[in-house]
Amino acid sequence: MSVSETDICNMALMKIGAKPLIASLSEDSDNARLCNTFYAAVRDAVLRSHPWNCALHRKTITALSTAPDSDWDNQYQLPTNPWCLRILQVGKLADQPTRWTIEGRRLLTDEDSPPIVYVKRITDTNEFDALLIDAFVLKLAIKLAMPASCDKRIAKNLIDELESISLPEARSIDGQEASVQTIQIDTWNDVRF
Repeated sequence: MSVSETDICNMALMKIGAKPLIASLSEDSDNARLCNTFYAAVRDAVLRSHPWNCALHRKTITALSTAPDSDWDNQYQLPTNPWCLRILQVGKLADQPTRWTIEGRRLLTDEDSPPIVYVKRITDTNEFDALLIDAFVLKLAIKLAMPASCDKRIAKNLIDELESISLPEARSIDGQEASVQTIQIDTWNDVRF
């Protein structure tokens, strides 16, 4: 499914019944200006809201030369290429969690050069999953509803659709696109704990 930024904006505008649709985000129209105002922020918010498989990225990071002014041993600049929107995992094994925290655009941890898994910013709409597009369109339509239509009921209905239908479906299907993690118990005695 190939859609452009303009297509996504027009789908959001159609959800709220706004006319006219736009031919490009750079055109001189109220609807294009509204879409331009909200597009990037809504895209990033929707990507941050769930670990979408299409937005996952892995990287091993290198510590900054200055130690953090805290109890942590190391600090790392969050990746910028591709841009890191949300850290999901620090360290190699998900079943042996590494302690870490985010402060501003820095990752603080005691680990040395850990691999990370993060949600990246996607600017190429061809990389979007179809269900991500659906969630994005609804969230953008919610932001556009009041300035474009001045009807609070439209925004309320879109919020209900997003929260009760679109996001649960997208998260469920997206979450099924990986092998199941199994919990391994070494001995019968360990079952008690």
